[in-house]
Order: sequence, then structure tokens, then C-alpha cells
Amino acid sequence: MKKSIFFIAAIFLTTGLCAQEKFNVPEVPVEQKYQNMVGQFDAIITVGINYAKTQGLTAAEYGTFCGEQFKYSWNKDAGFEGLVKGMLYNMSCFLADPGIEITANTAEKVKFKTRLMSAGIKNNEPVYGVTYKEYIDCIKAVTSTISDYLGCKSELSYDEEWMYFTVSKK
Repeated sequence: MKKSIFFIAAIFLTTGLCAQEKFNVPEVPVEQKYQNMVGQFDAIITVGINYAKTQGLTAAEYGTFCGEQFKYSWNKDAGFEGLVKGMLYNMSCFLADPGIEITANTAEKVKFKTRLMSAGIKNNEPVYGVTYKEYIDCIKAVTSTISDYLGCKSELSYDEEWMYFTVSKK
């Protein structure tokens, strides 16, 4: 009797082990990795804004908090030039087709426009309880805080297709 119970248990165990799905590491093309990571960035920012709202903060206040954390990763000595180069680099990274165009370029002020950042949020708002305006308010506050740290002033506006940046020396 013990042998038959053991035999039946062994069959069920073997069947269960053999029936388990085998997992493989996916091979993901670089373009899909990029899109996934940009989507993750958008999700983390919008969830953070939503959480801040539950704590009585605005999206801009949350952005200021983030900017206060991030500003020390920027080279303060690089000032205006470092800020403009960094912003152009970052926008080139965040957009698959940034369509960046520098519209004004002087020693005191640079204006440029890019394709709309995080258009998926705009097209599907609210995302995680956050509107596109709140998202942009957060990004403005992050950018302004970093700009101020580097001795600069930055402005950000947008329309249906473009984001417009103005960076100037104080």
C-alpha cells in the first residue's frame, strides 16, 4: 500500500515538474527597450505627482522637490553653457524624433523647440490621476530649480505639437 501511494505521489510530482513552463530571457530590440524606458519614466513621474497630490502638494511643488535633489548632479561651474547643452542632450534622449530646432542663439539667451515630450500622457490624460498640465508644471519646476542653481532662468511652454524652451543668463 505504501509503495502504491509513493508511486502515485511520484507520478504527480514528476508530472508537475515536467509541466512547468520553461522561461527564456527575451531578446528585445533597442528601439523597444528605449520606448519601454521612456514609458517607465513617464509612469514614475506621473505616479510621483499623484502621490504628492495625496499629500497636499501641487505638481509644481513636487517638481521643485525633485529639482532640489537633481541639481547637485549638474556641474555648477558649467553655468549657462552647461545647462543649455544638458537640456539639449536630455531632450535628444527622451524623444525618439526630437525634431529639435534652435530658434534663437545669443551669448545671453537660447531658445529652442522640441517635439512634444510624453505625448502619450497628453493623448490619454489623466494618466495615473495626473493631467498633462500637471506633468508640465512638474517638469517646469524641475527645470527652473536646476536653472536657478546654475545661475540661469528657464521658461517652458507648449502647444499641441511642440515644447518651447527659453534659457537665459540671470
